[in-house]
Amino acid sequence: MKFLKSLSVLVLAFLFLVACQPNKSKHRDMIHVYDSENQQIMETSNPEALGWFSDMLDEIEGEDGDEITEEMLVELPADAQINYIYDFGGGKEGSSVRFTTYKNYPLVTISNIPAVPEVTLELSDLEADELNHPNTWIK
Repeated sequence: MKFLKSLSVLVLAFLFLVACQPNKSKHRDMIHVYDSENQQIMETSNPEALGWFSDMLDEIEGEDGDEITEEMLVELPADAQINYIYDFGGGKEGSSVRFTTYKNYPLVTISNIPAVPEVTLELSDLEADELNHPNTWIK
């Protein structure tokens, strides 16, 4: 249980640092969206889309700011088919977090966090639907 608390604190701290990083250079917060073939299909730095995505991450974390619990972690099925990959970060190499959604399961895998293994979480039907249709919220 201590591992899960540490993991949730690290994930949230990293997301906070990426989102609140001062723009000392030309790098801006961005979401890059890739399809199942790892081809970039969209990108945005639109504040509304970034805000929506951050809100979605808060919902995935849990209601009322609950920490990620052991019950939320699931094992990724071997037959999971990638639908979309979101790279969310400050635009600098290595400073983004990767979120992978799946066509055949309401799951998201969060990866690319330094010193933290990737985790797979179950999504609600609404969360899965929204993350699997980026064209509805990325403008």
